[in-house]
Amino acid sequence: MLLSALIIGFAFLTEATLGFGGGLIAVPLLALTMDIKSAVTLVLIFQFCMGFLLPDSYKFVPHRIKFTMTAGLLLGTLLGMYSLFALDDHILRILLSITIVLFLAKDMISKTHITETAWTSALVGFFGSWLQGLIGTGGPVFTMYLSAIRIEKKSFRATLIYLFFVTSILRVIVSFSGGLFIPDVLYRALFAAPFYAVALILGRLLFHRVNEILYRRAVSLVLLGSCVALLLR
Repeated sequence: MLLSALIIGFAFLTEATLGFGGGLIAVPLLALTMDIKSAVTLVLIFQFCMGFLLPDSYKFVPHRIKFTMTAGLLLGTLLGMYSLFALDDHILRILLSITIVLFLAKDMISKTHITETAWTSALVGFFGSWLQGLIGTGGPVFTMYLSAIRIEKKSFRATLIYLFFVTSILRVIVSFSGGLFIPDVLYRALFAAPFYAVALILGRLLFHRVNEILYRRAVSLVLLGSCVALLLR
């Protein structure tokens, strides 16, 4: 229980600071101590709450991206959630490991600028939210796209927080209907709540002060270790 709370605290310190990383860090680490569907559901609770606790971020979300990516989000999230019920843990672990590898590979290649269009934003919204609904980690897709279109730092973080919140609303509805909010998940969430609250407070303070490059490298090391552990399990 304590380990789960510490994982949630660290993961959402990252997400509150950079706008992403909560699911990427928490899900693979939590999946080492609980089944992956429960891990995804536990992280979902805190991603959903984050949308209400950081509302001041939304003013930095570019309207053109908000509307086009949201269009893809709606369908992708629902498809991902229903895929979660259909696939077993082994397949989910492989998909999660592939997602992490893609994310780490993104930091090893040069950032190529691409032109933002309504179609590309909608497609990225769809595919990213499908992964978000399926394994709780759509961050790599969203992050790679926003990096490629060279979005400004405040808008980058705000857009990610907004996207995760929109997908979380739909995922909570489907998760309730699917019976994923089991007592063990709720107990873990309650125990982790104080760690999560402290993480959000520190994340807001660190946003303008943290050395983002070094922090991203530290996150990458944690993700690499999680990926190896998942594949070996």
